[in-house]
Amino acid sequence: MTTDIYMDAYLNQLPDGVRVLGRDIVALGDYQAGRLVLDSKAPGLVGKDLVYLVRNGDTMWVITYVTAAEEFDQRLPVFEQSARTFAIQP
Repeated sequence: MTTDIYMDAYLNQLPDGVRVLGRDIVALGDYQAGRLVLDSKAPGLVGKDLVYLVRNGDTMWVITYVTAAEEFDQRLPVFEQSARTFAIQP
C-alpha cells in the first residue's frame, strides 16, 4: 500500500465535519510521510490537526498533533520539530 493510498484510507475513516486543509507527501528524516492538516469541529471546540503518516515496510505509523484552531500557527513549528525526532527503533 502506498503512502497516498493509506492517506485516502485514513481520511475515509474520519468523522463527518473534518475538512482537509492540506495534503502532501514529505520527507520526515529518513522516511517518506504523508502530511495532513485537518480542521476538526466538536461541540464547543474548533481544532486543527497536523498528522504524519509514516510508512516503514508493512507498518504505518500515525503521528498526530491537535490544538485549538487559533493556536495552530503558533504551535506548528514545535509540532514539526517534534515530528522530525521520529525514529523507528530496531
